[in-house]
Amino acid sequence: MELTLLIVGSTIGSGVFGITSDLATAATPGPAIIAWIIVMIGVLTLVLSLTNLSQKRPDLDSGIFSYAAAAFGPLGEFISGWAYWLSARLGNIAFATIMMSALGTFFPSLFANGQNLFSIIVAIILTWVLTFLVNRGIESAAFINSIGSICKIIPLVVFVICVILGFKAKIFTADFWGNVTQNLSSKIETGSIYDQVKASIMVMM
Repeated sequence: MELTLLIVGSTIGSGVFGITSDLATAATPGPAIIAWIIVMIGVLTLVLSLTNLSQKRPDLDSGIFSYAAAAFGPLGEFISGWAYWLSARLGNIAFATIMMSALGTFFPSLFANGQNLFSIIVAIILTWVLTFLVNRGIESAAFINSIGSICKIIPLVVFVICVILGFKAKIFTADFWGNVTQNLSSKIETGSIYDQVKASIMVMM
């Protein structure tokens, strides 16, 4: 169970909780769906590539760093390792920003939009607390990850249920390809289908 929650927790990032509103301002449903398909194909290609590498080179068991080392040498391994480390750090920053922004919805006087000094201080404290708990050992880390994964799954399930119950086909298809000059939800120009697809892909990346 803990291993399953570990995989779920590492798969569900913080972006999924903000991507819906960002997509709503970037594109109408049609172009957004096209962008989803393009991104899905790209991710599937990456997964299949890593699967193929792991099957053909089982001796390289240190992750993507070992693949980079085998293909490009020590420099490639070094760059790959640092790039992964930086992406993990930036991911933590993104998670902290979204968390503080969410708290700002309920406590606007304290957290504002999630980017004021108080939000930064709270985010730093929470990061160090989590780091301390993880460093206590694998059991503590697994427990924290399980709690975090459950906290991610519950709002997603609630969101899906609300979408199913509140879905209205007429509203969904009213401006499906962005033919109306103004986006019905955000009152901004959405541009051509190509521009909307490109903007949606940028949001998802």
